[in-house]
Amino acid sequence: MSDFAMIGRIVTHTAAPRFRVVFAPREDGSGAWDLGDIEWLDGPPPVPNGPRQATAAAKFLARLMREAGEHFAAHWRDDWIQAAVIQQAEGMGLSAYAIAKATGWAVSEDHVRDFLTRRKSMGSHKLQHVLSVLGVRLEGAE
Repeated sequence: MSDFAMIGRIVTHTAAPRFRVVFAPREDGSGAWDLGDIEWLDGPPPVPNGPRQATAAAKFLARLMREAGEHFAAHWRDDWIQAAVIQQAEGMGLSAYAIAKATGWAVSEDHVRDFLTRRKSMGSHKLQHVLSVLGVRLEGAE
């Protein structure tokens, strides 16, 4: 397992992370993963002093955990749909900007770029637009 550093909205690999989070597969066979304990390597962040700071800190940490989870899911799960989309986009020579524009901005350029670089996953409500632009069809097994 790799260590991650979170800087702003970017999750990157690092040699000296501020904290380490362990994700483990859920034992119920659902394919879901659970977040383990957070190990602060250089000490936890300062304790908020007041309800406003506490709310801001909770929102910030929730966003960091969501981004770490998305990064983890995008890199450690074998997503064959994402791989097919990346391959098709490269084969067609389309940039994230071109794909986003062709979707009528239903999906932002940043989200397309993050999906094509496996930084994030994409829900079906957005992915359907990208698949349409790329001419990728999903077919059920017979």
